[in-house]
Amino acid sequence: MAKYSLRLDEICNYLYSGNEETLNNANFNNEWGGGFNTELPNPFINETDVDTIIASVREKIFDFTYPLPNNSSDKKVELETKIIKHYYMHEIGFETYGRFKLALNERMNLIMPYFNELYKSVELQGDDPLSNTDIVEMKNTKTDSSSSVNSTNEGNSTSNRVFQDTPTSELGNTDYATNITDEKNTSSNNSNSTGTGNENEDMIRTIKGLSGYSKQDMIQRYRENIINVDEAIINELYDLFMLIY
Repeated sequence: MAKYSLRLDEICNYLYSGNEETLNNANFNNEWGGGFNTELPNPFINETDVDTIIASVREKIFDFTYPLPNNSSDKKVELETKIIKHYYMHEIGFETYGRFKLALNERMNLIMPYFNELYKSVELQGDDPLSNTDIVEMKNTKTDSSSSVNSTNEGNSTSNRVFQDTPTSELGNTDYATNITDEKNTSSNNSNSTGTGNENEDMIRTIKGLSGYSKQDMIQRYRENIINVDEAIINELYDLFMLIY
């Protein structure tokens, strides 16, 4: 394969070897025969695995700030590692490492506000990835009542009491009695009662769970959403590298 510029793996190895000054040297391209000398050996460090190299140089390549959800340091490490590993064997699309770094800085700050909103959407789903139904029903019942009772009771009674020792007093029926007592009673009773009342009843019913999908389906959809956002960010950096192979 023809060589037109530095590959990202070469940049990583120069940084890993402590040759950062060589990378940043303005005359560095001249050391490569005008920048495109294919005869020079690849400075790849065979005895060191790729993951170790990337972990060591990641902060040197991404030594600039750009927005991330909640300024998550874990997400920053994960995303930057994926970017470097994806383009590890790609040649940068710029004459110098410095210009590549400037373009990478500008692109990450340009695209990340949009992709951060996508991350937030995935995180909302991630609160409970095995649930796609969350319904809250609220019901309020109010009852007012009043009552009024009026009652009136009236009564009359008449009674005679007759005591007889020896016939001295004449009764109307020509009988005689010792003592005669006439009694007459009249009674009246009025009562009123009034009552009011009210009753409030609140009911809340929550329906939450999984509907229409199996747990396996929901887990797969959640994982795909996370992967798709990371992949979309990586694809946005595609034109920062050589498009000719």
